[in-house]
Amino acid sequence: MENLTDPHFLKEQQYKSADHLEARIRLHRDYSVQSQDWQRWVFDQLSLANGERVMEVGCGPASLWRENRDRLPADLSVVLGDLSWGMGIQARQNLARAPGFRFLSVDAQSLPFPNAQFEVLIANHMLYHVPDLPRAVTELRRVLKPGGRLFAATNGLKHMQQLFDLVYEFDPRAQRAEDFQQRFCLENAAEVLGQAFE
Repeated sequence: MENLTDPHFLKEQQYKSADHLEARIRLHRDYSVQSQDWQRWVFDQLSLANGERVMEVGCGPASLWRENRDRLPADLSVVLGDLSWGMGIQARQNLARAPGFRFLSVDAQSLPFPNAQFEVLIANHMLYHVPDLPRAVTELRRVLKPGGRLFAATNGLKHMQQLFDLVYEFDPRAQRAEDFQQRFCLENAAEVLGQAFE
């Protein structure tokens, strides 16, 4: 779990392609005890409307959109951005021929858009990877229209604790999950986002 906030490591190794992320998604899908699929649940929370401009930062392989393709409102304009070109390629493949999508390589710390561009921003399980988190939060606020909505999903500190305990037993030198996850977690998300959002 080393280097999980190092952009070079994330782009060139961990997320060079969607393989590692897809493996974790399968782990959650196959062993979750939740009755509703995560991507369907997240989509329900968005309450997207016809014609809205949406951006997902750290879109990965576009799982949210792939799993809800049949539920998209008309005339939705969606920018899917990820630091990794490999993720962007997979996202494009997963949404082949889906209208209204643009794919970009973006850094959440420096979004390539003018102010107030989007009604909806999504940062689904990715903000804990950003090296300069306050800068990224400020950027998200900058590109969100007044009255817009930010959806930032994260985990609690004890998320997958049993799995991490096995990792530490196998390799005591492994980075503790708490060290990484406490950057942006359920326990501090309101405080972190509150630096730029109401």
